[in-house]
Amino acid sequence: MTLLKPPIIQIRLEDLDKVDNQLNYSEKYVVLWDKTLNGTVNAKYRSKGIVVELEKEQDRVARKLKTEEDIGETLRAKLVSAMRIGKLLIICCGDEIPDFDKYKIPDSFGITWDDVFNWGEFRKKENYMKLLKDNENYDKFVNKGMFEMDKEFNVAFMSRYVKE
Repeated sequence: MTLLKPPIIQIRLEDLDKVDNQLNYSEKYVVLWDKTLNGTVNAKYRSKGIVVELEKEQDRVARKLKTEEDIGETLRAKLVSAMRIGKLLIICCGDEIPDFDKYKIPDSFGITWDDVFNWGEFRKKENYMKLLKDNENYDKFVNKGMFEMDKEFNVAFMSRYVKE
């Protein structure tokens, strides 16, 4: 089961930009629980990167409009795009961080979400290249065969804080 178990650090709203600047230097992904009344943190981060509305995607599965495999492909494809252009991949999770094993990456890729969520190992070219389909191997200038993970790429997991 691929669950995130991050160390918790409380950050004031006005210090959020410092988090962005520190992420890659700390060699970590970030998990944000938005405790603001109006979802201020959520709104701020949506404008910073490529967004996957995991909660909405899961609702489509419940309505039989998509499968969990479709969600896995959406996550994989947006992850590749974020790596290419050096943006945050913002995964909006709703009220809880999900078990990503439900959104299985097909075995043919030779990589799992556990591998992806290992910050240091995933940044090695021999590992992140496994996520690409043949037609995705190009850089941000569309030079074929030249894909590189941009050093500014990172992942933010966004969840709403709900009191128990």
